Amino acid sequence: MSNTNSKPVILYDYQNTCSSSCPKNFLGDFSGYLQTDGYSGYNSVSNATRVYCLAHIRRHFYNIIENMDEEALKDSRAIIGFNFCEQIYKLEKELRESYSSDENYYEIRYKIRAEKLAPLLDEFIDYVEREIPNAIPRSPLGKALDYAKKHLPGLKNVLLDGSLEIDNNAAERAIKPFVIGRKNFCLQIHQKVQHLVLLYIVLLKLPRLTI
Repeated sequence: MSNTNSKPVILYDYQNTCSSSCPKNFLGDFSGYLQTDGYSGYNSVSNATRVYCLAHIRRHFYNIIENMDEEALKDSRAIIGFNFCEQIYKLEKELRESYSSDENYYEIRYKIRAEKLAPLLDEFIDYVEREIPNAIPRSPLGKALDYAKKHLPGLKNVLLDGSLEIDNNAAERAIKPFVIGRKNFCLQIHQKVQHLVLLYIVLLKLPRLTI
């Protein structure tokens, strides 16, 4: 288990490129858990234990079924993958609502995940392995299954430590104001100005983080 007595920190590192050298230079020899989406550039942080994000896996299946009517859903193979994601989120919600106030929450979550989440993830992986041979590789379902196949094994690393979350939504929510701001008014301006805007947003968020 990690040292869970430490307070969480939100640390921004802005780069104007998606080069794998950015996470490599920033994180250096970091050897803890690194939870991200499927961006391969993070593979350059070779000493870290990769933990992938359920929300990104779920999104691929959701995008397939979101506009289907009830009859289409009955025959959909994508709904099976989506339902696995929903079962996992349901379990995580139950754990949070039942035990998050307990001082041993992470230890409790670690033990219950080993009992209930581990077999659920294995069933999800089995489903993906069965479906992939019959799916057209470049179809939406084929792409969803391929993404899940690549990242579900890394998602299983949440079983290693009860302090790990099932997705990285908290990090994405933290950076969202800057991403929206950059799109709205920073896209064409100098990188130094973008750094100033980022600093401004961080200062605005500090009161929320200290409450």
